[in-house]
Amino acid sequence: MRKLICLITVFSLLGAGCSSSLPPLSTSTQYGISLTPEAFDGPSFERFMAMVPEAGGVLSWAGEGTELATEKSAASVVVGLTKQRSWTPVIVTGAKSSIIKDELKRASLQAAIVGFARQERPPYLAIGNEINFSYQDAATRDLIVDFFQDTARKIKKVSPQTRVFPIFQLEWMKGLRGGLFGGKDDTEVTDWDLINRFPDADLIAFTSYPALAYKDPAEIPVDYYSEIASHTSKPIAFTEIGWFRKGPKADGWESSPGEQVAFVKRIPDLIVSIKPTFIIWPFLFDQAIGPPFDYMGLLPSGSSTAPGWEAWKEIAKPKLDNP
Repeated sequence: MRKLICLITVFSLLGAGCSSSLPPLSTSTQYGISLTPEAFDGPSFERFMAMVPEAGGVLSWAGEGTELATEKSAASVVVGLTKQRSWTPVIVTGAKSSIIKDELKRASLQAAIVGFARQERPPYLAIGNEINFSYQDAATRDLIVDFFQDTARKIKKVSPQTRVFPIFQLEWMKGLRGGLFGGKDDTEVTDWDLINRFPDADLIAFTSYPALAYKDPAEIPVDYYSEIASHTSKPIAFTEIGWFRKGPKADGWESSPGEQVAFVKRIPDLIVSIKPTFIIWPFLFDQAIGPPFDYMGLLPSGSSTAPGWEAWKEIAKPKLDNP
């Protein structure tokens, strides 16, 4: 799982101007993909960029927040390329527990994120990726909550139009910790209350991989995503959502391109009542990141078409403003 975040005190700190400076959100869900070309050589990267509009026009970058301090970082490239093409960039920053627990490292992380926001002014910037999964002990969660609040406040001072938000792992939040997570499902043990600790968030985002909890897309409950609205009134987004084409070698967890297509086709109905701001499929092409995510791409390496890719283009097409 990739290790792929204003406003409780903003009115008192910045005045009402911060709220009013945020551009209105689209009433339609935007679709997109993360920065996952087959390779980063010229031809491969150009091919990938030519496919971003077909995927819906949202392009995300996810990585360690400290990487933002690097001159001409990949995140800066994503923001620059999307601005040139009127696409929508989404920047996701994460941090290891060891960084969050170290005061000096936290300060460097914050400086990198705030400096990036000052220079690039991205429309969407996440602080903390899969917070409930990445930071499971209470002390570290307290630190990330405080870090989010302080960093979000500083971002708003230098880039008031940036929407800052946290990201949670949805299956883990629901208590679905059995299946391929390897634990035990217990819907009485959830993380929903953690959302309330981020009142400064401009939206609430999730990663969601139902294939880790269900063996077939048909098993996903009809209220699987609409349930989120009972736990937050803020806008909702998905920085990662996916189903693998080929599952692990475990009885019943095998998958297929047909299952991936079935999941993609279910997405519009599953999210219709919550109208997410954006939905991002994490991998256009398969990435060598380890099982069970090796075959989560919409396209196998070397391919230009696949059933999952064609299905994704179909649900993204109505939302595409920049063909």
